[in-house]
Amino acid sequence: LFSQPVTTSGQLQLSASTRSFSAGISGLLEFLVREKNKLMESQDAKAQETPPGTKTVAAPAERKPSLRRVQTGGDKASPKPPSFVNKKSLGWRADGVRVQSMRSKGGSLLGSARAGNNEGEAENDEVDPIWLEPENEDTIVYTKDEKTGKTLVKNATLNQLLIHLTHETRTDMEYMKTFLSTYQSFCTPEILIQKLLARYRVPKSLHLSVASIKVVRLRVINAFKIWLRTRFDDFTSESLSEVWSFINILRSEGPWESASKGLAKLIEQQMDVVMKRNAEEESSYSTSISPSMPIGESFSSTDFLFNVYPTVIAQHLTLIEYSIWKKLRPAELMNQNWTKAKTKHLSPHVVELTQRFNSVSHWVCSVLLWSEKLSERVKVLTKLIEIAEALDNINNFNSLLEILAGFGDASVHRLKFTFGELSRRHQRKLEELRAKMDSAGAFKAYRANLRNCNPPTLPYLGVYLSQLVFIDEGNGNTAKNGLINFSKRRLMYNTLREGPNPARIS
Repeated sequence: LFSQPVTTSGQLQLSASTRSFSAGISGLLEFLVREKNKLMESQDAKAQETPPGTKTVAAPAERKPSLRRVQTGGDKASPKPPSFVNKKSLGWRADGVRVQSMRSKGGSLLGSARAGNNEGEAENDEVDPIWLEPENEDTIVYTKDEKTGKTLVKNATLNQLLIHLTHETRTDMEYMKTFLSTYQSFCTPEILIQKLLARYRVPKSLHLSVASIKVVRLRVINAFKIWLRTRFDDFTSESLSEVWSFINILRSEGPWESASKGLAKLIEQQMDVVMKRNAEEESSYSTSISPSMPIGESFSSTDFLFNVYPTVIAQHLTLIEYSIWKKLRPAELMNQNWTKAKTKHLSPHVVELTQRFNSVSHWVCSVLLWSEKLSERVKVLTKLIEIAEALDNINNFNSLLEILAGFGDASVHRLKFTFGELSRRHQRKLEELRAKMDSAGAFKAYRANLRNCNPPTLPYLGVYLSQLVFIDEGNGNTAKNGLINFSKRRLMYNTLREGPNPARIS
């Protein structure tokens, strides 16, 4: 109505469509009034036909809507979710009343997760396929580790992978870490949540023992706990809403009340970490290191080199790259997404680090070639070697190789007189750094050095990207029988654990 034109007299000029809509509303109201009158007349007729001696029960007085929360079970009110949770998707109305709507696109997500009897069995109308799928050679294939003799999952369906993750008797923390680090290469976080909740809903028809039900549910809760603690960035506001609804279900069940409090506290702690990280992101760069830099109308890249200490430049390079590295998540390294135009958006920080590597390398070439005199080029080259040495001392191998890559460019590599005029100490240091970052044997020397140095470190990303591409191209995502190739995911996890691991970088 606010978009309708107004006449000169100030009256609203309704269009034909608006008048038609208004007429339709009026007709609907008249219809409802007629139906209400008919209903009241029929109730009066039934009351007159009541036999003598029959007691009449007075209708309960109409109650005004209350602002209290609807109980989810027992006599405990559901805890209100923190402010970061999308209240609309969680089912909180604006008046504060908790609406029990825990639905996903495929219907009810939580279903009847609450225990149906004293034995802890859930009353489910429909049994999820995860409980019906048998464990045989058509659904899961095992293999043995040649070194340890441990039985490992080789290929399996998604349901069997989830069953193994939450098995009653088999517990494998290494499997848990591998699964949570690589699952986004074959399913989404939303599907994983649905499967875990389906695993929690133990069908009554299976007649499992109380002890078995308790163990399975405990495994599901532990999976959520580890997932939230180690991969919190996987969750969106909608998926967090589903997890919070699950917490409410746990709270309504006596045995799991403490577990629900633990999960709720963990979510709030992780959100505090995220908000604190976002708040400090802008200020951390300026407060960590604040060297004095010359400020003037003309401040060239060469002036920058000669007026700032090599250690300070190395520290700033490290801070800039660390600000990108700390945002890098394992999901960005799946399925070679950074190499494809259609999927580059799934690996934004991999692409950013790659572009920065090329930019720094080009800057090294440029700052050397801008100097026309041999003596000036020698000074620039000496300063760049000192910066590379400082980067090596603080374990920033990514920026170190950026500078060495600039030295290896054809336009710089041909400057034999420039390299020949270096002092002996700088020549030895350059050869030492080149040997340390030599690409021979798949960067064998670099890998050995990385294993022996103490964190924090900034690894060279290119090594792991190449290895992940090699693993992805040499191993199919699925086996011949259509099962998920989990051995491939184990190889990927071993690569991620060695290099792009936030624990080593932070």
